[in-house]
Formats: sequence, C-alpha cells, structure tokens
Amino acid sequence: MKRLLIECGAVLLLAVFIFFVMREKGTSGILPREAEEKLLAEGWLKPEEKAADLLLKRKLRLSAADYEDVVFYTGQGFMDVDEVLIVKTGDPALLDSVRSAVQTYLDRQKTTFEHYGTDQFGKLEGAQIWERDDYFVLVVRTDAADCLARIVREIER
Repeated sequence: MKRLLIECGAVLLLAVFIFFVMREKGTSGILPREAEEKLLAEGWLKPEEKAADLLLKRKLRLSAADYEDVVFYTGQGFMDVDEVLIVKTGDPALLDSVRSAVQTYLDRQKTTFEHYGTDQFGKLEGAQIWERDDYFVLVVRTDAADCLARIVREIER
C-alpha cells in the first residue's frame, strides 16, 4: 500500500512537471494576421509590401489554403529580397513541408544574387528562421534578428 502511494505521488509530480514545461514552451495560439496588425502599427511591416496568396505560391511554392493562417510580405523591387513570412500550419506535422519550401526558396535566391547582388546576398545569408509548435517564421531583411524577435514576442505573449 505504501509503495502504491509513493508510485502515485511520483506519477502526479511527473504530470505536474510536464504540464509546466509544456506551458512554458507553448505559443499563444494567436493567428499571424493578429500579430500582423500590431507589426503594421509599429512600422515593422509596410502595407504596400503585403503579398497576395498567388505570389506566395509563385515564390515559395506554398498554398495559403493549406494552412490555418499565413501572412506574407515581400519587397516591391525586382532586386529586393526583403521578406517576412509567418505561417500557422494548424498541425505541427506540416512544418516539414514549409521548412523544405523555404529552404529551397532561399537556396534559389542565394544562387541568383550570389555574384551580383552582394547587399541582397548578405540579407539572404542573414535570414532568420523560427519554429515552434505549429508556427513557422522567416525574416529576410537588414534588421532580421530584431524583426524576428518582435514577431516572436507577439506570438508568445
């Protein structure tokens, strides 16, 4: 009987520990478009750089319809590689497809800009990626680390 109580107590402590660990690492569950509103208001995103779902499909070969929510901003010029992509897949198993598409895209972009777009190539080399739960974020810009940190704070709030 005493042993059973000790085992039950140990299982209970383990369950409480797992609960707090998972709670600490989780995300808020907000949709990227909710984060987008704050990022626009603070000047991290520019309204004129919001990309249509068709451009997302053309550039990254991702379909916004396959995911719970997607926000995609891209530079306006032909030689502009600035981009912000925030995806909430709705299922962590879908992160692999997003990660693969983004890596393929970044590799193509690096090949394109490697020899003649040194500023743009530098931005691509400094691209910031973050994943957690069912979120994927890509930031390619001069201030990529700062922008990514702001996005992550919004998602994890």
